[in-house]
Amino acid sequence: GDDHELFREVLGEFRSYADRNLAEIAQAMEKGPEKETIRRIHSLKGAAANLGAERLAFIAAQCESAAKQGRQQELTELWPPLRRDFAAAVAAIDDYLTASIEE
Repeated sequence: GDDHELFREVLGEFRSYADRNLAEIAQAMEKGPEKETIRRIHSLKGAAANLGAERLAFIAAQCESAAKQGRQQELTELWPPLRRDFAAAVAAIDDYLTASIEE
């Protein structure tokens, strides 16, 4: 129904937005935990939480905290888990979108 289509649309928008956002976070992190890094991580955290991607939202919250407190080493160490959980969330979204197309 309409709810299903809306959910598919939201997931699709998250997919395209999140790919860009993750690349922008990577670029911003190279400069250190500046306001832009914090803003982008916060945005990813919120989007993940809204979609129920709890692991991604959790690790993004840890990254946001490290960035806000200027803990660059911790932020660097959290980057691989953030990428991993992001990839897992994207894979789950892709599986859902593919399955719903086939129905």
